[in-house]
Amino acid sequence: MSCAFRGPARGGLAWAGPQAPALASRPARPETSPRLTARLQAQSNGSGPEPTIRVPPLYAAWFEESGELRAAVLSAIAVAAQDGTRTMEVQFPCVPNVDEVAFGTALNQQFAIEISAALGMTAKGKYAQCRRYLVSFANLYWALAIASSFSDRTVWLVSTDSVSKRDAVEFVPNAKLASITRIKPSEIAPTDVVIVMDPGPTDLWRRAAKLRVHPDNIVIMMNPSFVETYDLCGPLEDYDQVFFLKRVSKGWVHRVHGHGWHLFLEKPDQALELLVLQPERPKLGEASRILRGESFKRFGIFNDRWSQGFGARL
Repeated sequence: MSCAFRGPARGGLAWAGPQAPALASRPARPETSPRLTARLQAQSNGSGPEPTIRVPPLYAAWFEESGELRAAVLSAIAVAAQDGTRTMEVQFPCVPNVDEVAFGTALNQQFAIEISAALGMTAKGKYAQCRRYLVSFANLYWALAIASSFSDRTVWLVSTDSVSKRDAVEFVPNAKLASITRIKPSEIAPTDVVIVMDPGPTDLWRRAAKLRVHPDNIVIMMNPSFVETYDLCGPLEDYDQVFFLKRVSKGWVHRVHGHGWHLFLEKPDQALELLVLQPERPKLGEASRILRGESFKRFGIFNDRWSQGFGARL
């Protein structure tokens, strides 16, 4: 088939058991590591580094007219593959406004129309299914885009949820749809690529990792909806974050294969400013404290993406 892609308050009972040590006796947890503190101070003094990568424009880049997000993801994967990386993590919001996906915001509705057309699901019943399970079908849309860049390899699109995707008829010729509960490692040929959509629980990551059965197999863990370790990235240390774009508190953490980790502050006008650039991956809590703290210092309560009169922009 042809491809549609171009390119609690506590009660009154008193506890009579052993008491926890007083909080005052515990060492205070530093707000940030010394290295991050130094880098943040340098940036505030005007001597901080310039970004080596840019965040695709929010949120025009998600749409086909721009195509910038698609191009950035495919480019990062291609470079990583050329460098010999065979275990990859790719993570970015699969829809423009992923935090509000259940409420059908205007951006997400527009995106649903676009991907339903790309997937051949414009008929009334099929479009409704696409809207209802927007995250699942959006991940399929992006997985198909990645598959189209591996035209000389068979690409397995491995679903981890119970949403049937058989109505998505516009598949690229080299793509095969499979379920994580049914696919067998013996089916994977030596040059195959495996894209695991929304791997989720740690056990599922480990199970999916076993689908790399040959040295030249490429396995891509794409867009986990949650991570059980409560960290920025997935639980498998041998997976390289070849393209990583995640909203954290009042900004974004961004990394592309071959570049460092960028912490961008998102301002009320939706412009992004680099606060920290470092080679090592920051902890989730650390990144969140930096971005939230800097936002409050500059803008107080007037940097809220949702509340009218307080910086709403979505």
